[in-house]
Amino acid sequence: MKKVRIYCEGKVGSHDYDILNKVLGDLRPNIDIKPLGGKFGAKAIMDFYENANGSAAKSDFYLWFRDRDFDYPVPDVVRLTIDKHIYSSYRTTIENYLLDTSVFWQYAVENNISGLQTIEEVEGLFYKSAMDIREYQAVRHALGKMHCGVSFKTRWTGKDGDLPQFLDLENCESEGWNLICQAKNETNDWTESGYQAEVQSFLALFDDGFMKAGDYLVWFQGKDFASALCRNRPDFPMNDYYKFAKSVFDYTKFADLCELRKLVEDNI
Repeated sequence: MKKVRIYCEGKVGSHDYDILNKVLGDLRPNIDIKPLGGKFGAKAIMDFYENANGSAAKSDFYLWFRDRDFDYPVPDVVRLTIDKHIYSSYRTTIENYLLDTSVFWQYAVENNISGLQTIEEVEGLFYKSAMDIREYQAVRHALGKMHCGVSFKTRWTGKDGDLPQFLDLENCESEGWNLICQAKNETNDWTESGYQAEVQSFLALFDDGFMKAGDYLVWFQGKDFASALCRNRPDFPMNDYYKFAKSVFDYTKFADLCELRKLVEDNI
């Protein structure tokens, strides 16, 4: 029997692990789902397991399924991004697969959460929360596009989901440019005007049609969006909602997760 291993971020019980169990769970025990913790250093750990000469841990087939984050551009069609043994989700983060208006509404009704008893109220909350972080997300995407091969982050807060105090374009652009300036000794290719042009290109993409279509659920960083929801509804039990969303999660609604499933099936 082939030894198949799927690496992921997080730990046992994390969103990454639990969603992979939904996608691949019935194929086990033929496959091993192995969490690697955080993204940084994960590739080195995977390479150690799989490429150490004579290692009994080596697999016949393996891959690392990870968040896209801002490291790869979003494809024109719903699919995984494949970089050797690294397979990145179509949506920006794993949380993006759990943040859904219909599931949110179902949870709110079952738990009698005031002000969220109709789908229109939920859609309004989602739309407002997305608009609140629209300019911040444009800056993060611009930084992600520019930081290819160079070490600087796409945020100036402590971690994803820690929203800046000020979310307006002027402040976000300024903070983003500061990050670039701190790394400018690594390249001379960046200019402030070029950076601002990248930000404007993403703002143009995130237009009224984009926002009303809910495409922010693909593009916006999931933890950031969840934090924006909680800013607007500080009483909402987000952690409990995530447990509910995972319990009813249907991976077949997402073409990239179906692609991942098929890929693993073909290699068992």
